[in-house]
Amino acid sequence: MSEDNKAVARRFIMDAFVKNDAAAWEETVAENVVDHNPMPDQKSGRAGIQQQADGYRTAFPDMSTTLDHQVAEGDYVTQRGVAKGTHTGDLMGMPPTSRSAEVPWLDMYRFEDGKIAEVWHVEDIAGMLIQLGFLPEPGSA
Repeated sequence: MSEDNKAVARRFIMDAFVKNDAAAWEETVAENVVDHNPMPDQKSGRAGIQQQADGYRTAFPDMSTTLDHQVAEGDYVTQRGVAKGTHTGDLMGMPPTSRSAEVPWLDMYRFEDGKIAEVWHVEDIAGMLIQLGFLPEPGSA
């Protein structure tokens, strides 16, 4: 079961989140998934996670990610990687900068019936905002 869940988690991040593959969204994420770290004004369920992914793909149309590590135990999978992209679209109300950013991320998923039922995620948003020029480099203020 853990290996199956790891494959679903990999398909979610690579095909659903990054590439917006409609079949991957349907096959990997439960419609009523609970996002424990929602963005402000994020919808609930799968639609909310899609909303979040859409926002990042709009801001970084060339977005890609690595998947550097996966660990599975029981109904849980944790994975980490680094997302990369060039900021050429609106990002949460911030105008495009044409700068590139590399953003480390860490996700944990709980599976139910072969799909992601709960998600916890952490992204280095502060680091991304520094790279894009919206926040000063530490020690430069």
